[in-house]
Amino acid sequence: MIVGDLTRKIPLEENLKILKEIGYDGFQLDLCYFVDSLEKRLERRFLIEEKDDAHVKEVKALSDKLKFPVLAMHTFFPITEDKNLITNTFEKHLEYLKTLNCKYLILHISGYTDDKAKLHRAIDILKEVKPLYEKEGHEILLENDHSPSLFITIDDIKGITKETNLNLCMDTSHAMQSNVNLDVFYNNFKDKIKAIHFSDYKDGKPHKEIGTGILKQFDCYKEIIKLNKPLILEVGKDIKNAKSKEEIIKIYKNSFLEVKN
Repeated sequence: MIVGDLTRKIPLEENLKILKEIGYDGFQLDLCYFVDSLEKRLERRFLIEEKDDAHVKEVKALSDKLKFPVLAMHTFFPITEDKNLITNTFEKHLEYLKTLNCKYLILHISGYTDDKAKLHRAIDILKEVKPLYEKEGHEILLENDHSPSLFITIDDIKGITKETNLNLCMDTSHAMQSNVNLDVFYNNFKDKIKAIHFSDYKDGKPHKEIGTGILKQFDCYKEIIKLNKPLILEVGKDIKNAKSKEEIIKIYKNSFLEVKN
């Protein structure tokens, strides 16, 4: 199941049409798609805003119109001390998953922090909201991170997934840029990996077009591309640097064909 990741460099409907025409099975939605810059995303502290209701309705309408499903949502743990606000944010994400008929919420548990106290609070809240998602047939997947984070090493990930009883979205670029061996990661968590953020890595740069870096050197590559799980091609680094729409399409297509063939 090959899943596309959206780029802000192309209008939304055109982006979805391009992905579908290439042959992708669906796409990943991050509500930060509708926020212009990382600085603005940090300002909103990864919380839901009132206008996100309209964004989800827009995405749902386009998804239905094009018959092109949302196969994953992606977000970060909210950066705030207000437990009720965090819980409400997760409840709202669950509402969006139901609206979009989407099973998975892929989550950066770190919220861009290596603060152990914040991590423990995150774990406690996730243990509370997990049953709400399960009851509705949805699931939170934790994504292995990069620095600054406390969710990078094999040991840390083992401990946190055991404590939260949550499954994983394996991010290949995050592992490679954190010097975590992909084969070791995959073999340790094979049974817990329910989705993969798939991209290449070269010369210190993550999320590159598949086939342009070191990704295929790992033994797990051939096994991963045969999995019947969402394989989300997050090749945004190269797309961000693309000079034209044609170049963007080529990056989307090349990555798709590397995996499909």
